[in-house]
Amino acid sequence: MEILLKDGVKYVPHVYKDEDELEKMVFEHYKEIFGEDSILFSKHVITTSSGIGTVPDAFVISIKQKKWFIV
Repeated sequence: MEILLKDGVKYVPHVYKDEDELEKMVFEHYKEIFGEDSILFSKHVITTSSGIGTVPDAFVISIKQKKWFIV
């Protein structure tokens, strides 16, 4: 088992039972992950200019960082 120690805090890896468990964790803790000023938008179809589509789990916008993320 690998352990990461940073600033006196010990982190151990967690194996998620499935993607749904990981997605739930991200939705519950997205402000801690992406920042307090972030806004999360749930699933929405996106399509490229060539017509290929996909459905990401979420989009996150970080106002302070002026960045957006696809989850």
